[in-house]
Order: sequence, then structure tokens, then C-alpha cells
Amino acid sequence: MTMLSAGLSGGALLMFDKILGFLNKFLALPIPRSSILIGKILFITGRGLIQATIILAIALLIGATLMNPVQYCLTYFILFLFGVMISAFATTIALYLEDHDSYSAFNTMISMPLFFTSSALMPYSVMPAWLATIAHLNPLSYAIDAVRDVTAGGFPAILILILFALTAVLLAACMQVFRRVTL
Repeated sequence: MTMLSAGLSGGALLMFDKILGFLNKFLALPIPRSSILIGKILFITGRGLIQATIILAIALLIGATLMNPVQYCLTYFILFLFGVMISAFATTIALYLEDHDSYSAFNTMISMPLFFTSSALMPYSVMPAWLATIAHLNPLSYAIDAVRDVTAGGFPAILILILFALTAVLLAACMQVFRRVTL
């Protein structure tokens, strides 16, 4: 959930860069344009990982069970994939929108439905059939289910591959839109 909020709010960073004129200054630098976008997405993801680490530290302080180091590494890898995916998605939307108010409306419109139609609040077995179908298609559910599998001692290879594929597709789409919008 921390990565969802950090990723979605990251689009606002690009929006402010556009509004304040910083994006045009970045585009004038003698570096590939794609590196500007990748840097922005990695910054957003890194910030989300730092926030997730703080939440993890607080959880450990109040008595959460420790996992082994491999489980932590795998959990952070899943969070990283999801963070890049959701940041690329948010950045793509921010490239299309013209002002911060529009992006805030989009962020509000997408964040709660993503959360409530995921497996975050209840298992699939107790969901109504229509909600379980939506939850099985929700990328947030893939990340949540993968982290749950890791904490239970499993290795969610299929879920990680799905997240990786979604991340690659959204990142490629974001780079294509960035090239088109910034010409």
C-alpha cells in the first residue's frame, strides 16, 4: 500500500516539473531523454521503498515477526517491481494531463478503487464472485499476494513474472509517451 501511494503521488512530481518549467530545463541537458524519465521513476520508487522500510522498522519495534534475509530481499524486489510499474503508470498519466488539479482528481479516482478491489482487505475465498474476478486482475493484488507468499516461506515465481511483465510493458509505454510528448 505504501508503494501504491508513493507511486501514484510520484506523477505529481512530474506535473509540478511541467508546470514550473523544470522539465523543459531537464530536456535541454545533453543526456538521453529516457534517462530523465528513468531517473524520475527510480526516484519515486526509491522514496516509496524508504517509506516501506520505515513502516517495516516500526512494525518490528511493535512486535512483528522477523523474516530471514532472503525473504526481506525478495519482498523488496517485489516492492521495487510494483513501485516501478505504478510510477511508470502515474508518470504516463501525468504526461497527458495539463494541470495539478486534473492529476489530483485522477489520483483520487484510481487509488481507492485499486485498493478496495485488491486482495488487501480480504482473501479471495470470502469475496463475492464479481469482486474476486476483479481482484485477480488487479496488479496491486499480484504484489500483495506475492509478498504474502514470501512471508509464508514460498517463492511466488508466477506472480513475480507477471509483475515483471506488467512493469516492462508500462515502462515501455511510458517511455514512448514521454518521447512523443516532449518532442
